[in-house]
Amino acid sequence: MEFVEIKSLCVQHGPLSVVENVDLSVQQGERLVILGPSGAGKTTLLRAMAGLVLPTSGHVLIEGQAASQIPIQRRSVAWLSQDYALYPQLTVQQNLEVALKQKKLSLQERSDRLQQVDQWFRIGDLRDRLPSQLSGGQAQRVAFAKAMAIRPKLLLLDEPLSQLDGQLRQQLLQRFVQALCHFETTVCWIAHDPWEAFAIATRLAVLEQGRLIQTGSPKQVYQRPGSRVAAELCSPWGVNWVPKSAKGFQFLQAHATTGKATVGVRPEHWKIGEASSSNGAASLVVREIRYLGFAQLVSGLIEDIRISVLDPSGTIEVGQELKISVHPDHLIWIDEKRLS
Repeated sequence: MEFVEIKSLCVQHGPLSVVENVDLSVQQGERLVILGPSGAGKTTLLRAMAGLVLPTSGHVLIEGQAASQIPIQRRSVAWLSQDYALYPQLTVQQNLEVALKQKKLSLQERSDRLQQVDQWFRIGDLRDRLPSQLSGGQAQRVAFAKAMAIRPKLLLLDEPLSQLDGQLRQQLLQRFVQALCHFETTVCWIAHDPWEAFAIATRLAVLEQGRLIQTGSPKQVYQRPGSRVAAELCSPWGVNWVPKSAKGFQFLQAHATTGKATVGVRPEHWKIGEASSSNGAASLVVREIRYLGFAQLVSGLIEDIRISVLDPSGTIEVGQELKISVHPDHLIWIDEKRLS
C-alpha cells in the first residue's frame, strides 16, 4: 500500500529550484533512507512530506490526502532531527506528557505508552532532568522516545544521529532500528553515512541537485549505482575512478561498455596478488597507508591516477609493489554524461 505518494514535486526558493520534478512513493511499514550530497534537496523534500513546505507544483499525498491540507492536530507524523526538539524549560517527563496530551489519550493509555518507551529507550532515570542536564546520547534517546510515544504513522528523521560519536551512534542506531521494526513504523530517514543507511533502509532514494536519480534496495544501489554520486554515497572508502583509456589499466578495456567513459572500482573490490590470465592486472607501489583497525587502506599512483585498495590482511607496507585486478562484475561503468 502506498502510504506516501509524491507526484511531480517541485519546490523553489525564489529563482532557485531546490526539488525538481520528483516522483516517489513510500509503502506502509517501509524504511526509506534518502541519500544525497549537501544541497541536494533532502531536507526540503522531507519538510514537504511533513506539510511544512508548500510545493511550487506537484503533490505530496499521505494516505491519499495532500500533506499540507491535513490539520496539524490530525497529522500522524513525527519529525526528529539532530537538534532533539525538546522544550528546554520542561523536564523529560513533562516533554513526553505534552506530546501525549496532544493525542487526547486516557490517563491509562498515556501511562502504558510511557512504560513502553521507557522499556525501549531506557529513559526512566532521566525523567526528572531538564534537557540541559542530558548528554547528547541521552537527549537523542528522549527525543526518539517522545516521537515514538505518539505512535506516528509516518516518522521523518533528518540526520538524527549526526552529532553523536561513533560508538554511541552505533549503539543508538541498533536500538532505534529494533524499535522501528517492532512498531512497524513507516520511516523516511536522511543519512550521509553509508553504514547508517545500510543498517536502516529497506529501500534507498538518491537525490542529486534536487532530482531523484535512483531508487532501489541497498544491495541494488550499491551493486549498480546509477551515477557517480550514487556510487560514492554508498562507498565508505570512496571509489577509484579510472578513464577507460588510461595507461596502466589496459586489462579494463576488455570489459568496457559501449558509451561509457569512466569505470569505478571500490577499494574493497580490488584483488591483491598475481594477475589472472583472464583479466590481467595493474602494478601499484604503495605510498600511503591508513589504518582502519580491522584492515588498512593502502594508496599509490598508477600513471598519475590515485588508487586506493583495502588490505584485509594488514600486512602490506609502504614501498611494496602490488599486483591488483578486479572481477568484471565489480566494475562500475559510468556514462560520460553522468560524471557529476
